Amino acid sequence: MGLEDTVRAFGLEAEPLYGRYGDIDTLLCGTAPALLRVVGSSASDEHQLIALLDANSKRARILAPDHSVRTIPLTMLRDALYLETEGAHGARIEALLARIPISSRDRARARAALLREQVRELPLDVGWALRLSPATPFLHQLRSAGVIRTLRAMTAAHAVSFALSVLGWWILGRGALSGHLDRGWLYAWALVLATLVPIRVLTAWWQGITSISAGLLLKQRMLLGALNSVPDSIRSEGTGQLLGQVIEVDAVEDLAMHGGFVSLIALVELAISLPVLALGPSGVSSVLAFLGWLAFAAFLIYRFARRWIGWSRARITMTEDMIERMAGHRTRVAQEDSAHWHDDEDRALAAYAEATHALDRVNTAITGLLPRGWMLLGFAVLAPAFIAGAASPEKLAVGIGGVLLARSALLRITTGLTSLVGAVAAWKHAEPLFHAATRFEPAASTRTPPKDTDSEAATLLDVRHLDFRYRADGAAVLRDVTFRIQRGERVLVEGPSGAGKSTFGSVVAGLRPHESGLVLFRGLDRKSLGADAWRHNIAVAPQFHENHLFSETLAFNLLMGRQWPPREEDLREAARICRELGLGPLLDRMPGGLMQRVGETGWQLSHGERSRVYLARALLQGAELVILDESFASLDPETQAQALECARKRAPSLMVIAHP
Repeated sequence: MGLEDTVRAFGLEAEPLYGRYGDIDTLLCGTAPALLRVVGSSASDEHQLIALLDANSKRARILAPDHSVRTIPLTMLRDALYLETEGAHGARIEALLARIPISSRDRARARAALLREQVRELPLDVGWALRLSPATPFLHQLRSAGVIRTLRAMTAAHAVSFALSVLGWWILGRGALSGHLDRGWLYAWALVLATLVPIRVLTAWWQGITSISAGLLLKQRMLLGALNSVPDSIRSEGTGQLLGQVIEVDAVEDLAMHGGFVSLIALVELAISLPVLALGPSGVSSVLAFLGWLAFAAFLIYRFARRWIGWSRARITMTEDMIERMAGHRTRVAQEDSAHWHDDEDRALAAYAEATHALDRVNTAITGLLPRGWMLLGFAVLAPAFIAGAASPEKLAVGIGGVLLARSALLRITTGLTSLVGAVAAWKHAEPLFHAATRFEPAASTRTPPKDTDSEAATLLDVRHLDFRYRADGAAVLRDVTFRIQRGERVLVEGPSGAGKSTFGSVVAGLRPHESGLVLFRGLDRKSLGADAWRHNIAVAPQFHENHLFSETLAFNLLMGRQWPPREEDLREAARICRELGLGPLLDRMPGGLMQRVGETGWQLSHGERSRVYLARALLQGAELVILDESFASLDPETQAQALECARKRAPSLMVIAHP
């Protein structure tokens, strides 16, 4: 098991750390936790790993081999990383210092300073930065990032703020209803107000931190989900659906953050409002009236949720259709009667307007009726005690304050819940991206395919009883396929369009997961060998419409499956293969040769030239088995023969997919 698989088993990610020796202090202080790769004190020592927990400008905390946490000077860690290059520069520096009559202490300091200056601009491969994987449970991510802790502190601060507001209302109400306000009570009220200001500022600060942290984690999770999405599921969706998913991700974040905070604050206010109402002159009656009004509010919010879901469905459908029609506008103009261009849009717009009207009616009742209706009901419950004069001024002040506090809580809870309803509706469209992040694919494996003793009869690829279908409820594209390729063989797979040739090639190359059966490379399946090792041993040049040239140099497009930046021998090998494929005239007319930028916005290549670039890219990967899917279809007979001869000569084992 490789390092990536090991850290992934613990719910972590390992990101390689690169930099310069001159930036080593900044790198160490800003990347913890990390695994640092250092060498021992002698040349015979192998590389060792140090677990860095955290570091500042002077100290570093590391995990010792006995699992104890130790604090060491940062200079000690930095010197351990310098040992990698000390051998190349240390002898020359020692010879220089030997001519200078200085003390041993100054000699050591001068040696360290000269060494740092010599290696300042050299590249440094530090190790790996460790961080929590976005694929881990989201609640665990929130807890690890401190979001839950900050949320608790924010809730407690708001509860204190609300309680102080109640106290302020009680002081003012007591003075107003009793007819006089002592200076001492006035000072107390002023002190309450002065205390509220820093608490509310702190609450707003914590709310901002929580929003940013939770939003960042959500976006990372959605990005990983987009990268992990199955290509076939993406192909089955149109541009409008994909864009709609991205838009709904933003809606989930905005509505959930806003609605979540408001609802949380509203719950705190409700928890304080109920006992305040109970302490008023109509105690139990006020509490029961408020609970009944809350039940009525829940009914209206339920109706709002149903209307919102219908409105959201109409909006998303209309947006997706609009994007799809924009993408296919030319075809539509050419093939559809202009008198009917907007029939579907008019029907969709009418449905959307009707859904909006129904939603607005319920929303008006929620925002207008609920708070005003509660004020009338609350004061009506207090009216008998006020008219009879049986309640003390203090109790009457508390009762009035309870009604006003309950109104504030009611406003917040309705606002928060309506936002959460919108987040839930948007979540139905964004949820596939969220769950796609948990798709696990083994990375590079430390296992290597066994070497066969008899290379002439060695079985390179063994496919047994392979079944594949694009959807669980779809028809089988491949059924009970058994196939074998010996090392060094050249195999032609041909058949009519739609027979499953390209699907078979993509399953063998690991681009699509098969439903059942075995696909073995030298006796190991893809899970045992690892995804990286499988791709290293089996290279594929997909069909033209599934391949791509990036807007980078030709060298980058050729060697992206090999290594980057390239070595001189890599560039020479790429040039040789290009000329063997008949791309010599292309290289000669390019001003920059292999370093000429190509792709969508760069140097324009013909269809046949692009096909041969894709072919060269597959051959340059150095794989044991090369799969070419319709790579010769766009070439003239002479060029086709030239390209086929190059593939036969360069590929150790070859499988060509073509029409008969």
